[in-house]
Amino acid sequence: MSRYYEMRLRIDRFPTVLVETIKTVANEHWDFSDWLIGRDLPGESRIHGVTYLETSGTGFLAGGESEEEFVYKLTHTLWDVCKCYLRIEVTTIYLDNPPTEVYELDKDAYVMWRARKDKECQ
Repeated sequence: MSRYYEMRLRIDRFPTVLVETIKTVANEHWDFSDWLIGRDLPGESRIHGVTYLETSGTGFLAGGESEEEFVYKLTHTLWDVCKCYLRIEVTTIYLDNPPTEVYELDKDAYVMWRARKDKECQ
């Protein structure tokens, strides 16, 4: 059964020369788009050239793959291809049944609002 997700990816502190490699490898695992390359974080020095990369994309986890399995596979592949440690943060958001809140203001709320509004107009 396929499950619909948004995956948000952030990779910190790595050499500039790895930008295109990281983007290519990550996109082989998920359809990421609109990559943001950040070069300055408050209070941090730019030791390695690029401070961070951020992206997100939506798609399906299929074949019984769990969120954790996806994260491990993506992270291990990036480490292997880049031949170095990358700080990788993956936020998984399950979109098939996201948390929701329903709000409804009752008639008492209307009466209170109307009274305040009428008072303001005087």
